[in-house]
This record gives sequence, C-alpha cells and structure tokens, in this order.
Amino acid sequence: MNNSKQDILNNLIKEPFINQRILAAQTGHSLGIVNRSIKELISEGYLDEEIRPTEKTLREAKEKAPKNAIILAAGFGMRMVPINTETPKGLLEIKGERLIERTIRQLHEVGITEIYVVVGFMKEQYEKFHKMLIDFAKSVGKKDPDVYVDSGNWKARQGGNGVKFAKNSIVNFERCVKESLAFNYELTREITPTLYEMFKPFGKIVEELGDKRLGEVYVVDKNSVSVLRLQGKMGTKNLKILVDHLELMRAKDADEAKRKLDCQITKYQMCLGCRACESVCRFGAIKVKTSREGEDINTMADYCIDDEKCKRCQECVGHFSVGCYMRKVLSIKR
Repeated sequence: MNNSKQDILNNLIKEPFINQRILAAQTGHSLGIVNRSIKELISEGYLDEEIRPTEKTLREAKEKAPKNAIILAAGFGMRMVPINTETPKGLLEIKGERLIERTIRQLHEVGITEIYVVVGFMKEQYEKFHKMLIDFAKSVGKKDPDVYVDSGNWKARQGGNGVKFAKNSIVNFERCVKESLAFNYELTREITPTLYEMFKPFGKIVEELGDKRLGEVYVVDKNSVSVLRLQGKMGTKNLKILVDHLELMRAKDADEAKRKLDCQITKYQMCLGCRACESVCRFGAIKVKTSREGEDINTMADYCIDDEKCKRCQECVGHFSVGCYMRKVLSIKR
C-alpha cells in the first residue's frame, strides 16, 4: 500500500467521509489521487461502497499499530541554553507540565504503554524524578507505587516540586539590599581562578588589593582605578560583585551593568570548550583549551585572556546571546 492510500485510510478511520474534496484537503493529496485511491481501496476490501473502513481495515490497523516507543532524552539540548543547564530538556516545564510527561501522556492517549527512555546528559536528574514520583505514590497510599508510576497513572503536578526545579537556572540572581551596585550570584560551578579570566575585559585583575577573608579580588583600569570587585572564596558557589564605577564598565545604569555581568557569569558556568569566543577577539587575546579525552564532559574548559593582548574593548562580553555561543547547534569533539 502506497503512502497516499495509507494517508487516506488513516484519515477515514478517524473522520467520517463527507466528500472527496474535503478528504483531499484533509490529507493534502490532489483530488485525482483521492478518487483513484478510493477506488483501489474499495477493490482491495479496505473500504465498503459507502467509503467506510471495513472490518479488515480496523483489524489490520490494530495489529500494525505501534506497541512500544523510545523517547530519546540523552542529548544536551544546546538550542535551549541557558534554561536547561541545570535541568535536562526533558524535565523542563511548560504550562506546569514537563516535556517528558507530555510525551508519555500523548503516547498513552494513542494506546502505547510500553515506553523506553534513553538518557545520557544529566541522567541522574531523570532517576531523581522517577524516584520522586514513586515517593509521591507512596505518600498518597498507592498499593503498588512502582506499577502506578511506570504505567503512567500519575498526573503531572507542579506545586513545591515546580518551585524547586525553577530555581535551577543558569544565573540565579539576587539584588543586594544595602548596596545599589552590588549583585549576589549563586553559581552552579565552584569558584576557581578561571572565574577571574571572565572579568579581564573590564580591567586588570589585582588579587593583592582585596580582603582575603572575603576572597576579594579587584578589577582595575589602566590608571589603577577600581572598576569592580569580586568577592567569593575558592571552592564555594556564592559570589558577590560590587561595581565601583559604572562609566569604567561602559554601562549607563545598573541594569546594563548587570547584563554585562550576567554574560560573563554565563560563560563561566556554560563553557564546554566550543572555542567560539576565540574567533570573536580580533586581537587574539582569548584562548580556550577543551577538556582532555576521558574527562567529564561537564568539566570546565580552560578559558584564558592574555592581559598583554586584551584591549578591554568588551566586544567578547555581549557578542553572543546572553554571553555564550550556545544558541546554535554545536558539534563539540572531545
């Protein structure tokens, strides 16, 4: 059976026949193809004289219908960055329902209950989600929680869990109450010396001036005037940035300064070594070294800015959307 006849037959199983023109519009085939296909389907015993599906059609449709499905959920989802850097794409919520929940529900609606999920990137998040559903089933008194969850009888719920997952964002920003130009960040990666490299476009890094108890580092201009300060101890995930001079950051107000800071924070947390930043700098100041073979794919790449070559033009800061080249599909070899 060719594709046109399959399309017409599937349509007639779902919708009653009205006339050939409507059927042609519904299937996207020409009127001539529809007329010829109907005649052939009648002669083959798939349609009766009133152009209704026969028992043979319904029996074969049931026998040939898919019995199982595989959901591919192992990819990075690069085109969804930065919203999926802490939560894999399949567990992102849209209108209170996770993407994988919606896919499973839609499969159940057409009778497919044997479903396999292939996971890879952040697979532990899916395992955690599965365990959360089982724990929920136990808490509401389900006799066999594993069967209840695996059969898909659970309902998508947002509530407290939705709030928990919403906190997993690329830049968890909180404005400091006391200082109008101070910004607090809760990072997803621990602070390392690589973080300082991200702020060299604003000035020279001077560690000696800072308060060591706070893990403070100064970023100064060519006249040794403080542009901003970074406060965060190595190995921790809490970072405070204080902007001392907006004009030296080339920012007209606090919002613009924050956008620039967000770009660099995003680079720090997202950099997997695509090396796109290298091509942005026309002075050749940026060098990115990817992780070596065998290392964790989530390992931070070595991101270095040469102080001698950097002209503080800040072209690299906002060149890409939200600071990092992850809007397009990337091919990263490791």
